[in-house]
Amino acid sequence: MDHTRRTGLLPSLLDVDAGIAASNEPGFVPADGRRCFVGRVIGERHPVLEGRVLVQYEREGGAVDAWLPVLYGASVRTSDTVLLSDPCNWCEPIVIGVISGFATRPTPIRRTAYDVELREGEIVEVRDSWGRPLLHIQEGDAGPILRLARADVDLEIAGRLRIRADSLELAALRGAICIDATDDVIVRGEIIHLN
Repeated sequence: MDHTRRTGLLPSLLDVDAGIAASNEPGFVPADGRRCFVGRVIGERHPVLEGRVLVQYEREGGAVDAWLPVLYGASVRTSDTVLLSDPCNWCEPIVIGVISGFATRPTPIRRTAYDVELREGEIVEVRDSWGRPLLHIQEGDAGPILRLARADVDLEIAGRLRIRADSLELAALRGAICIDATDDVIVRGEIIHLN
């Protein structure tokens, strides 16, 4: 008796090699009829359901177009060549990844995901899980006002922070301004005023 198969342990290397060789044969189909295959994305947005893309792929009966679920975390766009898996205990194929190297991805078109219109006197307020305000956005006389609703705020960024504007003002209404760096502090300007 084959000890490996009797005890349910992993198959031997000879069994694995034989399985790989068989799977590389043209037209190979596993005993349960399921396999992986390749398709092409022809649509990104399902009219009702999220997490599905329209995929065109070939089966024995010809070309099939179907809205298929996408593996969580996979970023799929129209015209992508994708790998599909047909699990034996699931009712439809699943998009499990994007196969790169066939074509360059087109630059995605920026779309407004959510639009909020503020009328006079209205604000947008973001709250935490306890209902406490975190952020206010409102229209001011000179433009939009972004106000953080907590007394102390930490802005932490893993990389480099750049702030660009036509002019920049820093004002401490009460207290000092402290600059702390672990390397050189460089100040450039046509004229630097210190008092």
